[in-house]
Amino acid sequence: MPTSPTGKTSSCKGFTLIEAVVVVVLMVVLGGMVVMSLAGTMETAGLRESARRLLVSAQYARAYAATRATRCRLVLDTQASRFHLEHEVDPVQQPGQFEPITQDLMRPQTLERGVRFGEIYIESQQAAESADTASDFAPATSTAAADGTIQAAAVTFSPNGSADAAIIELTNGRQSGSIRIAPTTGRAEWVDGQADEMLSDRYDLDLEPEQAPTF
Repeated sequence: MPTSPTGKTSSCKGFTLIEAVVVVVLMVVLGGMVVMSLAGTMETAGLRESARRLLVSAQYARAYAATRATRCRLVLDTQASRFHLEHEVDPVQQPGQFEPITQDLMRPQTLERGVRFGEIYIESQQAAESADTASDFAPATSTAAADGTIQAAAVTFSPNGSADAAIIELTNGRQSGSIRIAPTTGRAEWVDGQADEMLSDRYDLDLEPEQAPTF
């Protein structure tokens, strides 16, 4: 039995090497779980914050077009993961000429770190009006102009409240969500996951009362 330097029997027992190794392994595993949990939380927070800012911009564009009696568009730069707002400066004298809105609250913004644009589907109001029948929506991706500059996808909001029908997906690689914009009213909403259909505010007035949607 172990004895102390004074010759008395010692009742203290130290950790064995195996016990120490087990403790270290447990600490490493628990530490890794905490780091993974924090990383997942941060990724979710980044996705939510990006969605919030993009949704606010879409809502602002809708209100801007209605109150200023001019078209406003939400421009999406999928290459740089950025977005900004543009307005039609003079619809009468210079129709189709857009300039960025430079107000502080609506300055160009970048998605949160790790967040990027996923699939983007846009159908312009002109295309929808000219189509005889409902057509499938094709992905809208950034294209290069003749001079090599990037022409980003854009959703246009009109003074009468209408807008381009759109689905804008955001993803962090692990999670995703989509902003859907209704063509009739320009209303925008966020849905978790990848949206599989456009948002529509239209409904049939001939439906029976129990079939008509409620708002």
